Amino acid sequence: MSRLISTAIALVLALLPSLAGAESSSAIVHEAARPIKSGDGRVASFWWLPQEYWEQVARELAIPAEEQEKVRVAFRDYLLIAALESKLDAAQKPTYASIAEIVDRAQFKRNGTKVGVLREVNPEVARLTASLVYLLRASLSGLGEGLRVLPLANVDAKGNPILTGAAPGELRLEYRFDDSGPAHAVMWRAPFTAIAGTTKCPKGGEELEASWDWCPWHGVKLGGD
Repeated sequence: MSRLISTAIALVLALLPSLAGAESSSAIVHEAARPIKSGDGRVASFWWLPQEYWEQVARELAIPAEEQEKVRVAFRDYLLIAALESKLDAAQKPTYASIAEIVDRAQFKRNGTKVGVLREVNPEVARLTASLVYLLRASLSGLGEGLRVLPLANVDAKGNPILTGAAPGELRLEYRFDDSGPAHAVMWRAPFTAIAGTTKCPKGGEELEASWDWCPWHGVKLGGD
């Protein structure tokens, strides 16, 4: 029964790159997608959507300049994770996990440090997220009904953002569909290629992912001595 949902999510993710090129919200979504499957027909997908994503969506939706500035300033203090868990019921219709259920099953580490899901965020972030998540929700077609957004803290003691989509960093997730079930681990490494662009191997000139430290073909270290 899970094949219908798995296929639907796979098709949506496969189509996203064709919607726009690099430096587009859909390219960021495609790079950020992390699908997970259970053994009992449930499937889940998670997207770390960095601040650059929300700024890009604001531009694509052509919201007023003052609202775009609020996105630039207010969203920098948070990591926003889009999440979806679904399963087909007896009538072959998808049912969705609630945000509370997903939060209970998820554990995040930001650059190796545990970070919990926040219960409250800046009211401007809550208001703007509700409208800006429209593009992702629409791209998932009927499955968008089950999309949830999880906010994590992302500001250091000096008031600076800890992770961004354009600078080196790492976000890890462990997700259990049940308390006694196995942990499914996924990871995001920044910078995102859809945000920072590709890098090149200094030896062979091949285009490489922005987050890679080494060229896999020549064994050459990238971006350092």
